[in-house]
Amino acid sequence: MAGKLTAARLATAAGIAVHIINGSDQAKLKDIIIGQKQAGTVCQPRAQQIADLSRRDRWLLSAQNTGASIQVDDGAVAAIQKRKSLLAVGVKQIYGKFAVKECVELVDSRRETVALGLTALSSVALQKMLLSSEKAYNMEVVHADNVYILS
Repeated sequence: MAGKLTAARLATAAGIAVHIINGSDQAKLKDIIIGQKQAGTVCQPRAQQIADLSRRDRWLLSAQNTGASIQVDDGAVAAIQKRKSLLAVGVKQIYGKFAVKECVELVDSRRETVALGLTALSSVALQKMLLSSEKAYNMEVVHADNVYILS
């Protein structure tokens, strides 16, 4: 269910309505497709429509497929929401594996997705840096130009 809700959040951020239903009920599915009924859980799109998004933002929304995420502290959440880059000092934990320039979720302390971003480091390099005694706190993990803010 968590995966369905994450997908719904990404779709609604792009201006797309989402219906979460039991897909084995063909009649309900058909009614939804032709617009006769609403069934299951309906997630309404956000005010911003996909036509208003830049091509890059649309690509970021569609590129998130790693299942990996970076948990950030409250200061990093505030910085990201002000369109600032994510620095290593704001990283609390890494979930999953990702490569350089791979799209990952940036999550808060409750593990709710705050944004999507393209990483400047792989999960292996970032983990090594975080565990190192000589931490490079000012190292950029995700550049501000490579972030799509969800909330």
